[in-house]
Amino acid sequence: VFYATDPKLLTLDGVQLGEAAWHIEVGKKKWHWRTEIGIREIRQQNTVWQDSLKAWSHTHSAKGDWKGWTVLGSYGQTVSRSGSIETTRRVTHLGRTRVNFSRPGYSHQIFYRVSSAGVQTRQPVYVEVGRGLGSYVWEDVDGDSEKDAEEFVLDVDGDFELVYGFDSDFLPAREGILGARVEMNLKRLLKRSNGFLAGLSFDASVNADRKVVSNAIGLWHLFSITDSDDLQFAQRDARLRLHVFRYHKRGSLRVSGRMRDRLDRFFYGGGRESLRNASLGGRLRFGREGEIDGDISSEVRKRTGTEIFAFSIRSYSGHGRGSWRPSRRWDMRLGLLGGDD
Repeated sequence: VFYATDPKLLTLDGVQLGEAAWHIEVGKKKWHWRTEIGIREIRQQNTVWQDSLKAWSHTHSAKGDWKGWTVLGSYGQTVSRSGSIETTRRVTHLGRTRVNFSRPGYSHQIFYRVSSAGVQTRQPVYVEVGRGLGSYVWEDVDGDSEKDAEEFVLDVDGDFELVYGFDSDFLPAREGILGARVEMNLKRLLKRSNGFLAGLSFDASVNADRKVVSNAIGLWHLFSITDSDDLQFAQRDARLRLHVFRYHKRGSLRVSGRMRDRLDRFFYGGGRESLRNASLGGRLRFGREGEIDGDISSEVRKRTGTEIFAFSIRSYSGHGRGSWRPSRRWDMRLGLLGGDD
């Protein structure tokens, strides 16, 4: 059991700090468990800060190893309250999970976390941009000459444009994060493999993040991006790369692809942004003197919406390089690059 208070010389006048913590650990070589409980209090004697703070938390974590698998998990809860008003009570949950598996030729990792967060509240603001240049018109329905938000309607020849302003209030939100990666080399994984199969290797990864003004968020929600009003921020980035004879002396071939989606209500008019990329490359050697390599790629970037931030860009590119080294003193190289947007 541990208890500590800061000396009065290190704190402001009229403020007392106190903290107590207790933890227990138990485990062996292949598994381990830890539990910790803590209490913290900031007591205000004078009008120095806005409120006093009382909080207590408990955290539990576990780790285990079994035949190459490593599993780590933790869960914690924090309850805090400012002053003596019950409405200032806040409960925060935090959970983490990580799974690793490693053996010659194969490894992967998974990370998943859900935590409490906050997002700023947005207020719609209609700005007058000129006759026929906007997307909204104002109709004074109640006749009070006040431009209420519900009195603006869509019109292709409108005089107003919609933007968003932010105030100092925050809404409670939940944030989920997922990260996963897998890498495989069949030559090392399958000891008896020969030929084409032994030359295959690939790696793939996915990263996802999601923030919603709701308590409902789970692992299955991170694989999709919807236009729900509760969704404030979301992104998903998946990559795949395949190698054929990656470490071969004569030649190799690689194929890669990427898919990324992003949605942020606070920037660029709240439009959804996407990226799709694919590329093909290779390398070939001629004896000890010559080598050529090159790749071609295609990429599409889009952002939805009708405002100035919307776009659609399609790109193509390709490059090739050749080198020849007839002796130790001579080295000649030639490259060519081309692209189109």
